[in-house]
Amino acid sequence: AIHKPLEDMPAPPQETVGHVSWAELNTTDYESAFGFYSGLFGWKHRQSMEMPGGLTYFMWNDDDGLTKGGMSNVAAMMKMPPHWLYYVTVADIHDTLARVKKAGGKVVNGPEEVPGNDLIAQCVDPQ
Repeated sequence: AIHKPLEDMPAPPQETVGHVSWAELNTTDYESAFGFYSGLFGWKHRQSMEMPGGLTYFMWNDDDGLTKGGMSNVAAMMKMPPHWLYYVTVADIHDTLARVKKAGGKVVNGPEEVPGNDLIAQCVDPQ
């Protein structure tokens, strides 16, 4: 078998079931974080929006022009260490949340509607 380097493999469309559709960095200094990741991956600022509490939600895209994720300084407000939160596309959010609960996981937020008419939820596995 011939193996190709990962960078030679096309990424699936964001709406592909079972794949990460959004990556969110909850941090304490998104400006520095964006400087690091944009230097590493070539990300470009897409847009920003104001959030409650005077925070800014900063979104980026890569060369394909699609918004890939966002970051904000919400970790300080949450009194948590900086962390990445990944959103995975599912076929039916309500069915998926039922399966999460049945498998011993917890739904900690959602489902709730976000811009773009998407529904999101945040879950924790039993580990």
